[in-house]
Amino acid sequence: MTSRPVAIDPFLAAFVSAYARGRPAPELARTAYLDALLRRCVEETGPSLLCSDCRTLLELERVFDPAGACARVMRLECLVIVLVHFIHQPWLRSDPLVQIAQWSFVDHLLAAVEATPLPATKDISDALKSLHSHLDRALRRGRNGR
Repeated sequence: MTSRPVAIDPFLAAFVSAYARGRPAPELARTAYLDALLRRCVEETGPSLLCSDCRTLLELERVFDPAGACARVMRLECLVIVLVHFIHQPWLRSDPLVQIAQWSFVDHLLAAVEATPLPATKDISDALKSLHSHLDRALRRGRNGR
C-alpha cells in the first residue's frame, strides 16, 4: 500500500503546535514569528522547486485561496530544500538571540521531518547533509557566544 504524500502545511501546523506546547509566552511569540517567517520563505522560494505539473496545481490553488497556497501544494520533502534557504540570508534574522532560536527551531523541525518517510533522492540527501552541517556549526557557535 502506497502512502499519500504529506504536504508542508498540515505537517508544519502539527509541528508548531507540538513545539509550542508548554512553552512560556515569550517563546510562544518567537515560535509564532518563526512559523510565519518560514511560511513566507516557503511561499517565496518554493515555486522554483516545483515541477511544471505542480506549478499548474499551485496556480489553481492560488485562484481559490492564495494565502499559503504553496505550503498546501508542496510535498514535505521540498521543505528540506526550503530550510537550506531559511537558515541563510536574507531569511536568517540579524539578532543573535533570534538566530539561535531560528537554528533551534529548524533543528527540531528537521528531526520531525526526518522521522517521516521521505523519497530518497540526491537533492534531498545533499540538502539534509548541508542542513546538519550548518546547524551543528551554528548552534555550537551560538551556544559558545560566537
